Amino acid sequence: MRKFTFLILSFLLYLGAFCQEKKDQPSDNPYKFRIGAGAGIIKYSINSNETFGSQSNSIKDDAYENLKIYADYYFVRRFAIGIALESNGFFTKLSSFDSVSSFNFGIVFKYKFIDKEFNHLFFEISPLYSSISFKNDIGISPVQNPSGYFDEYYVRITGKGLGFEAALGWDHYFGDHFGLFLISDFTRLIYSNLEYPVPPLTYNHYPQSSELKYAGFGANLGIIFRI
Repeated sequence: MRKFTFLILSFLLYLGAFCQEKKDQPSDNPYKFRIGAGAGIIKYSINSNETFGSQSNSIKDDAYENLKIYADYYFVRRFAIGIALESNGFFTKLSSFDSVSSFNFGIVFKYKFIDKEFNHLFFEISPLYSSISFKNDIGISPVQNPSGYFDEYYVRITGKGLGFEAALGWDHYFGDHFGLFLISDFTRLIYSNLEYPVPPLTYNHYPQSSELKYAGFGANLGIIFRI
């Protein structure tokens, strides 16, 4: 994880050495829209009993892929505020669930410390609100439903979390409106109340809860449109 972060940060600083155009960025085009895809690595722990396995509370590794959408507004030359929407899918399924996904919403505060016509380097920080969903396909219920049929069912665990993301990024424009961006970020999230039912051997569900914490580094590459 440290090598991955060092390489991304070194690349961004290297780009900064070539961002010294003589002409500064014009003061118009304050609105910027981005869409990008990326991946990252995390370390996580789950405070649980049986549903997440016997190794709960230990620290484990995982990886994820994501899709991000940003909208920024530069209310002064170097400072912007915006929103970010992010959808994540986890590779090794966080303790072998059939599927694990999360959705993050963030308020973005951004500062450009290199601000040239076609190249910008910036730092941003975002408080995050997140929802996560675990799903395991189970099979056929051994108990008939009220209509007399045997239902297919699955265990679905959901939770809400809070955290933050800090990032360094590079924007490169090919003209007044279109460009590419690269962002390297650190994310920290805590889901303090994952709720799930016991598998429905009857139609009575008994809620339980767990806690998930994770932190990790990622990178995103995508396109920018500014107006």
